[in-house]
Amino acid sequence: MHDTGLRWLYKKDWDFDSVPDGGTYEAYTKALLICSNGDGQITEEERAWVLGLAAALDAPAPLMEELRTYPATEDVHDVLARSENAAANKRALIYDAIRACSADGSLHPDELSAIRKMNHHLDHPDELVDQYLALHEQEQRLRAERVRLTWPDPATKPF
Repeated sequence: MHDTGLRWLYKKDWDFDSVPDGGTYEAYTKALLICSNGDGQITEEERAWVLGLAAALDAPAPLMEELRTYPATEDVHDVLARSENAAANKRALIYDAIRACSADGSLHPDELSAIRKMNHHLDHPDELVDQYLALHEQEQRLRAERVRLTWPDPATKPF
């Protein structure tokens, strides 16, 4: 059953026709937390976003447990060097870092600096971060509009 959910998620988010071969997503999720810690603090919402992503991707229980308390003080370059899986998804990593760092409602300038540092390390053009930022802002506006259209009165939302 979970495989069905994974296939759906990868198709919905990335238009993949199959689920990529595993890996534990360790470097990927740790890199997200390192960027979230760019301002010296990982908020509850940021950590919850990364844990939710890891759970949706079927990360193993030991990694989930480690991520709950991972201090995210390692150098992102060292973390990414330990994983071919993260390198294969390096553009998505920039996008997900923006989403993780924004999960608390704001993207701190130091978090953005951490994302830009990782982007540079991954040899992407500088404008990729700006393009993903604009996309993320647009997606947030569309999400808010979808919610508003579905529940014009927020008090009527069932959950």
